[in-house]
Amino acid sequence: MKAAVNFFLKNPIWVKVIVIFVFLMGISVIHKIPKEGFPRVSLNRILVTTFYPGASARDVELNVTNVIEDKMEEVSGIEEIRSTSSEGMSVVSLQVDEDADKDFFLDVYRDVEIALGNIDNLPAEIRGRPGLKTITSSDMPILEVAVNGELKTLSTFIPYLKRKLQEIKGVASIETIGFPDEELHILVDPDKAKDSWVDLNTIAQSIKMRNIEGSGGILETPGSDKKVVTFGQYKADDDVLKTIVRTNADGKAVYLSDLATVQRDFEDIRLKVRNNGADGVLLVIKKGNGSDIIKLVAQIQTVFKKVKFPAGISYSVLSDSSSLTRNRLSLAINNAIIGFVLVVLVLLLVFNLKTAFWTAFGIPFSLLGTYALFPLMDLSLDFLALGGFIIVLGMMVDDAIVVAEQVNCFREEGIEPTEASSRAVVRIWKAVLASSLTTILAFSPMLSLGGLPGKFVWIIPLVVVLVLSISLFDAFFLLPVHLAAGKSRTRPKRKVIILLEQFYGKWLKRALHYKWAVIAFFVILLGSCVLGMKGAKKVPFPQEAAEGVEVYVTMPAGTPLIETQKQVEQFEKIILKLPSQELMGLNVRIGTHSLDSWTEHGSQNNLVAMMVNLTPYSQRKRTASTILESLKAEMEAICRPEQDINLHLEIKRIGPPLGHSFEVNVSSFDENKIREYVGKIKKELAAIEGIEDIEDTDIQGEDEYNVVINYENLSTVGLSAQDVLLTLRSALLGQVVTEVNRVNKNMKYRLRLASQARQDLSFLERLPVLNRRGQAILLKDLITIKKQAARGSIQHLDGLRTIQVYGSVDERKTSAFAIWQKIKDRFPSGTDVEVSLGGQAIEGLKIYGGLGVAAIVAIISIFLVLSLMFNSFGQSLMIISIMPFIIIGIYFAIWAFGLPLSMLAMLGVIGLLGIVVNDSVVMVDTINHLHKEKGGNLTLDEVVNGAVSRLRPILLTSVTTILALFPTGYGIGGYDPFLSQMCLVLSYGLLFSTLILLFLLPCFFAVILQLKKT
Repeated sequence: MKAAVNFFLKNPIWVKVIVIFVFLMGISVIHKIPKEGFPRVSLNRILVTTFYPGASARDVELNVTNVIEDKMEEVSGIEEIRSTSSEGMSVVSLQVDEDADKDFFLDVYRDVEIALGNIDNLPAEIRGRPGLKTITSSDMPILEVAVNGELKTLSTFIPYLKRKLQEIKGVASIETIGFPDEELHILVDPDKAKDSWVDLNTIAQSIKMRNIEGSGGILETPGSDKKVVTFGQYKADDDVLKTIVRTNADGKAVYLSDLATVQRDFEDIRLKVRNNGADGVLLVIKKGNGSDIIKLVAQIQTVFKKVKFPAGISYSVLSDSSSLTRNRLSLAINNAIIGFVLVVLVLLLVFNLKTAFWTAFGIPFSLLGTYALFPLMDLSLDFLALGGFIIVLGMMVDDAIVVAEQVNCFREEGIEPTEASSRAVVRIWKAVLASSLTTILAFSPMLSLGGLPGKFVWIIPLVVVLVLSISLFDAFFLLPVHLAAGKSRTRPKRKVIILLEQFYGKWLKRALHYKWAVIAFFVILLGSCVLGMKGAKKVPFPQEAAEGVEVYVTMPAGTPLIETQKQVEQFEKIILKLPSQELMGLNVRIGTHSLDSWTEHGSQNNLVAMMVNLTPYSQRKRTASTILESLKAEMEAICRPEQDINLHLEIKRIGPPLGHSFEVNVSSFDENKIREYVGKIKKELAAIEGIEDIEDTDIQGEDEYNVVINYENLSTVGLSAQDVLLTLRSALLGQVVTEVNRVNKNMKYRLRLASQARQDLSFLERLPVLNRRGQAILLKDLITIKKQAARGSIQHLDGLRTIQVYGSVDERKTSAFAIWQKIKDRFPSGTDVEVSLGGQAIEGLKIYGGLGVAAIVAIISIFLVLSLMFNSFGQSLMIISIMPFIIIGIYFAIWAFGLPLSMLAMLGVIGLLGIVVNDSVVMVDTINHLHKEKGGNLTLDEVVNGAVSRLRPILLTSVTTILALFPTGYGIGGYDPFLSQMCLVLSYGLLFSTLILLFLLPCFFAVILQLKKT
C-alpha cells in the first residue's frame, strides 16, 4: 500500500489526469443516460391471446383454452399456467421462474412459439392465430392520450396520427383501445333469401368466387409475349350487390341486391371507450428500451401541437409517465443537493477550508465515476437509482474523513504534508478497507434477492457498491495527493471538538466503572424494542404516493349497452367533479374489466373498468386512498338497491405488480365444490375486522340460447351440424367473406343478417339452409332453442377450474399475513379441492424471507472479513455484537413516525449493519494500536483514550451520513414515501447506534480486560 500511495504522491500528474478523465466521462454520459420512472423489469410472463368471435365462455374454454393448456403442459420451464375464458376470447398466462435469466426465458418463449405452431385442432372460426406477447415493465405506457370524436372522423384521422407518431425514434408501439376496424356490412333479409331459395353459405361462396383478381399466365403472340390478367375486385361499395348469387330454374339470375343492402360500419369489438365523459378512443404509447422517457414525451407532445386536428376531434393527456418521472427525479435530486450542502457545512466546521474541500470533493468524483459506468452496464437513471445515491451520499466521504482526520493528526504533531499523507494511509488503510468492505458486504447480498421485487430494487445496492468502491479509491490514492499539495497551515482542533472529547471521556469513564449496569441497560432496552417490533406493520411497497384509482363496475348480467352507459355517465359526473389539482384524466371502458394496455376486445356489456388518473402526489393534498374513499361513498350513494350494481375500487399500485391485498384461489374439477368453498371462505373473511370489498371472479354471463339440433331431421334432409352452426354464426356474428385493398386500407366485407332480423328469434328460425340437392330447409325444422344461464368468464389454474376470492385490507386493523394464516389453517387443500393463496401476503413472505437470508449472509460475510483483519474471532464477535442494537433506533423511527416495515426500509436496515460496523472497526483498530504500543498491557485509561481519539471521525462519518439522509427522510426537497421511510429508518438507526456503540463497545473491552485478569 505504501508503494502505491507514494507513487501517486511523487507523480501528482496522474491524479490530475484521472480526475479530469472521470469528470469528462461522467459529464458526457449523464445527459445520455436514459431517464426512467422505475427500473426496466421483465416479469417473465408470456400471454397467449386467442380471439374466437361470437363464442360463449364455455365454448372458448372447451375448444380453445383447454387445447392450448394441454399443449403448454408439454413445455418445460413453465411454473404456472393461468387462463381466462370469456365470451369471444381466451387468454392463457404462462409464468416462467421469476429468477430465470434472459436466455432461459427466451428459450422457453421459443418452445412456446413452436408448441403453438404445432396445434392443428383449434376451431376454424378463430380470428387469425393465437397471439404471443411477453410482459415486461416496458409494456407500461409512457403516455395515454384521449382522442374524442365520432368514429367516422376518427377512422381516417387516427391512422394518420399514428403514422406521424411512429416516425419518432424511440416510440416502440402505439395501441389504439376502443378503435374498431371499418368494415362493409352486407345485410341480408332472411325472408327475401327464403323466397329466392338462397342461404347465407351460398351467398358467401358467390362473393368469394366473384371478388377475384390475378394472373392467368403468358400469351405467346408473334413478336412478343403478353400477360393475361383479370381485375375483378369490387371498386365501389355497392359493386358487391351486382354479384349473381344463383340462377333459378327459368334461367333468371338472382342478384345480391335482391336479397341484401350494403352499408359501412365498424367491427363489433364489444368495447366502448369514453374519455373525460365523452366518446372516443385511447392512444397508448410505449417506448423502446434505451429511450429517455422525458425527451421522448417532449418529442411526442411537439407532434401533437403541430398536427391539425379535424373539426369535432379533440385530445387530452390522461396519463404522462414522464411528468411523474420528472417529479420523482426532481425531488430526489433536490434532497440530494440539500444533503450535500449540509455535509460540506459540517466538514467546514471541523476541518480547514482546504481539507474540507478535498474531502467533500470525493462526492462529485464518486458520483460522476459511477455515472460513467452506467452505459457499460446498460443501466438507466431511474428513481430507485437516485435513491441509492441518496443512501450513499453521506457514506461517500466516510473513508475520506477517516484518512483526512488521520492526516490532520500527524500534521498537528508537526509532520510535513507529504509524509503525513503517506503515513496516514499506511497507518489507517486496513481499518478503512475493512470498514468499506463491511458496508459493501452488507449491501451485496441484496443484489441477488429473488423474485420480481428483487429485480425491482436491485439497482439500489448496486449503486451503493459502485460508489463506495470509487470513493475508497479516491480516499487511498487521490485525497492524500490533494492534501499534500500546495501550502496549508495546521489547524488546531476546534474548541467544540475539544469540549466534546472532554465530555465524552468524562462520561465514558463513569460508564466503564458501571460497565455491567450499562450493558444490562442496553440489553433490556433492546429486548423491549424487539418485543415492540413484533407489532410493526409489514407493507412491502407503501402506496401513499399512488397516482390512480381503478374502478370496476358490474351491472346485472344481460344489461344492454345503453343502460350500462347511462349508469356510467352518472359515475363520470362524480369523478369529473374532482378538483383540477387532483384529477389528471378519466378513461372508461365499457365491455370489460381489463385496464391492460393491450386490451383490444370486450366481452359483456354489463362490465365496466374505469381508470381515474391523478396528478403527481406532490401537487395534491389528499392521498389516493382518501380520494378512493370519497369516490366510493358518492358512487354507492347513487346506486339503488334494486339495481344490483357491484362496485369495486382499488388503488393503482406503484411498484412491482403483487396482486390484490389478499387472494385465495379455490380450484377443482367439481364446480359445485368450488362454489361451496368460495361461499364458506367469503363468510369467514367477512367476519374479520379490517377486510373490505370482498369479491370473487365468478362473473355471471348474459343469458344464452342453447341451440339443440335434431340430428334425425338433419340426416333426412342431407345436412350436417356444421352447416347449421356456420349459418348461425354468419347470421348473428357475421362472416368475413372477402377483402379489398383500397388506398392502403384493407376493407373487409362482412356478411350477416339485417339488424332487425338479428334481434328476433322468429326471423332466425325462418332462415333457410340449402342442402346438397339445392333444397332450402328452414332452421326451425332442424333446431330447438332453449334459454339458459351462462358464465361470463371461466378461470383455470394449472388446468383446474378456479374461482379467486380477493379484497382489500385496512392495515390499521389487520394484515394480509394474518389473513393468510387464518385461511391456510381453516381451509387446507384436499384431494377434491385445492386452496392456494396469493397476492401481496404471499409475495410479502417471499420478500421478507429473501431479506432475512440477505441479512444472515451479510452478517456472516462481515464476521469473516473482520476475523481476517483482526486475526481474532473474539474481537470480530465483539464488533458484530453491536449489530442487534440498531433495532433500538429503527424501533424509534417506526414508533415516532408510524412507519411500516417496507421493503426499501428493510434494505436500509440491512445496509445499516455494515455502516454501524464501520465506526466499530475504527475504534477497535485504534485501541488495538494503543495496545501494541503499550506492549500488550492495556488499561482502562488507554481504552478511554483510544475511544476519545476516535470520537471526531466517528461523529463526522455518522453525522454526514445522517444529514445526507434527513432532507429525503423529512421531504424537505419533495416527499416520497418510498425513499422517505427508508431514509428515516437509516438515519435514526444510525443515530442511536452511534450513541450506543460509543459507550457499549468500550464496555465490552473493559469486560474482556476483567475476564483476562481473573
